[in-house]
Amino acid sequence: NIQEGHLFTPCAYAFLTSKRTAAYTHVFRALKALGIVNEPTTLSTDFEIALSNGFLAVFPTTKISRCAFHLYQAVLRKIQNRHLTQLYDNANTKHFFKGLMALSLIPSADVPAYFDALKHEATQIKLLVPGNNVEVLYDYFERTNIGVKDAHSIRVCPMHPVDTWSIYDRIISHSQIGNSTTEAFNATLQAVPPHSTAQKVASILAEHDRIFQKKHDFASGEQKMLQQAYPQKHQTANMQIGRFDAVSNGAMGKTPFKQLTDLCVHIHIQQ
Repeated sequence: NIQEGHLFTPCAYAFLTSKRTAAYTHVFRALKALGIVNEPTTLSTDFEIALSNGFLAVFPTTKISRCAFHLYQAVLRKIQNRHLTQLYDNANTKHFFKGLMALSLIPSADVPAYFDALKHEATQIKLLVPGNNVEVLYDYFERTNIGVKDAHSIRVCPMHPVDTWSIYDRIISHSQIGNSTTEAFNATLQAVPPHSTAQKVASILAEHDRIFQKKHDFASGEQKMLQQAYPQKHQTANMQIGRFDAVSNGAMGKTPFKQLTDLCVHIHIQQ
């Protein structure tokens, strides 16, 4: 699909036999050969490695932008799986968990130092001690999203480099921080009855295309951009304004730990 502000328009559908990198690469090569996709600047996606690797194999200069809400949900699942929900819900310790999510609001170059500051504070109050579940959570986050330090205290490249999930630049440029609208559309496609015939699936996709075409026709008739004809909900727009103000103001003399603590109020698990 093509992103247009907070909205998007689907431009191609693909039926895959697997979710392996080779399958995605095949699809993206076909899209490029057909001229449907040329040289995209950004791919907004979740944390599926095979998909982004398949995309980069065809469009190597594209910037990968991971969905912030998928990051938050992944951290929350780890919290739940490690039986840390009670600490997460406690007002006195919640920021040590939401602080991991708030790292996404920090400029990517500063994220490792902010992570170290958060971990240091958790250790100081003995929330994080060797072998406990809080340490397991922090180790997971560091290994997966920050990069552990080698023998020379140099961080190795993590599975998900910081610049792919830091949304600081996206907030400053008023870009979307996630792909929740695409996810909502995907949910409607997943509602297609199982074992449907190819003709049935094609008719459902054609109906969705007609809906999107009507939206574009209406916007064109009103001489407006698509996102102007269908503006965001006020609540969502207000959250974006709040995030922008908090991020653009910077630390303003605060310590990294205090800055992360204050940014926690701008972390919304779902949008």
